Amino acid sequence: MNEINLIEQIHQLDEKLASSVEHKKREAKFAEEANIRFENNMSAFSKYFPDIAKLLSTYQVRDDFCLHVTPSGHGNFLPKGCSAPLYGDDPIVQSKKQVESQTLHPFFSLTDYTGYNSDDSDKRVHTRYMTALSSVMRKIESDNSERIKSLPSHFPSGIIFGIGLGYHIPLLLERTTFDYLFIVEPDIEQFFASLFCIDWCDLIQSIDGQGGCLFFNLGADKRSFVKDLENIAEDIGAFSLVRSFCYQHTPQAEINELITKWCNDFFLFQYGHGFFNDALTGLAHSIHLVEKSAQFLGWNKNSNIDFDTPIFIIGNGPSLDEAEEFIRQHHEQAIVVAAGTAVATLYRKGIPTDFHVLVERPYSNYKIFGDIVPAEVYREINLLGLNTLYPDNVDRYKWAGIATKGNEAGTFLLDLIAYQQTGRILPLIPYSNPVVANTALSFALYLGFKNIYLFGVDNGNLPCGSHHSKDSIYKKIKKIKMSKATVVWLWMKKLYQVIWGGCYDK
Repeated sequence: MNEINLIEQIHQLDEKLASSVEHKKREAKFAEEANIRFENNMSAFSKYFPDIAKLLSTYQVRDDFCLHVTPSGHGNFLPKGCSAPLYGDDPIVQSKKQVESQTLHPFFSLTDYTGYNSDDSDKRVHTRYMTALSSVMRKIESDNSERIKSLPSHFPSGIIFGIGLGYHIPLLLERTTFDYLFIVEPDIEQFFASLFCIDWCDLIQSIDGQGGCLFFNLGADKRSFVKDLENIAEDIGAFSLVRSFCYQHTPQAEINELITKWCNDFFLFQYGHGFFNDALTGLAHSIHLVEKSAQFLGWNKNSNIDFDTPIFIIGNGPSLDEAEEFIRQHHEQAIVVAAGTAVATLYRKGIPTDFHVLVERPYSNYKIFGDIVPAEVYREINLLGLNTLYPDNVDRYKWAGIATKGNEAGTFLLDLIAYQQTGRILPLIPYSNPVVANTALSFALYLGFKNIYLFGVDNGNLPCGSHHSKDSIYKKIKKIKMSKATVVWLWMKKLYQVIWGGCYDK
């Protein structure tokens, strides 16, 4: 009996030894191939994604970073903070099953355009076209047309959550091509490990050869993830992500949070791009401003300016009253910039304005500002505005300077004209939304001023309920001679303040 046990033990040890020898061979082969893949991948990223290559060249992995070789001869990895590796004994078989499952039962982002109801009283262009589109979509739904049940061989956009070691990506792309493919991975270390495991070089060249677009969001953070995607969408097309095949590879908590964020904020990729009518108005105003020979902000800056000169940016909020005496004492040593209706408040306080900032498009806005301050006062003030501004505004002031606003049809036209004539597009002042004080601050920062003070830029209510200065036109409606349209406009804005907690101050 003891002799039999001894023989069995010898056989077991022999099998373990053989297994260990085979495993060493697999490790040696993987290490040789992995190093070659890494070098080729780094070369590809240097060519196609130099910023990523720069990141990778200086990236420091943790001390216990290690790729384990599976019985199938592939790499495996234990992410930081995880108790189990990414894959089992055969990552390829495992990834094939996942790709098959997610492509046969796909999850697509989808927009429902059937909710627009006919309203003959609404004559706006975008509303009429959306109503017509909605009618067509409802008819398609009623026809019970066959829906896409599995991922087709080509699809507009794909978004992959989780790189892992990347085994699923070539398997997916063997099955389906995309015009736009977004790869999202919060853990840069996993992406770094994938450079040893899959042929990114071949993937990138294949997508490039097909005319597709590949985007990486590495180190994705739920706080900025959606905004990062929005920035990409602004460059390649606002609706490039609206109809996407969504694929989750790894199940980590960070990935789940990003997917939740994506689902909750998906509407941002369809809404918030402005109305068609606004685009037409901005385009028309840009053309008329050029015809009026308005002075547009250019690239050449005056080096003779003292950029230490204080800039007083003044909104129409209630805190303006608290700062009134300080402004009165020091305005001669500063440049006073009135935002929106603050120009009328300063006029009533007897404080002169150097620059007035406006951004609104409508003629009614132009008419209102003509009513709240005497014409001779405007002739002593300079105007700063955006190319969306009602063009006749520039005739009212001593001097007018216009900057272009981003993501506007009129701006694209002006950039085209400027490029044809000078070889450069016009500069954009950043973050000029959502309120006019943003535009004023953006002008000051872009020009290079260093000492900027904000007064009355509350964008909210005081505990007592006040949302504007005591000298504001909102408090003086009964004492100021205004047109009927002006009074209606002011009360509508006051109602807006009540509904939205006073967060709008133009």
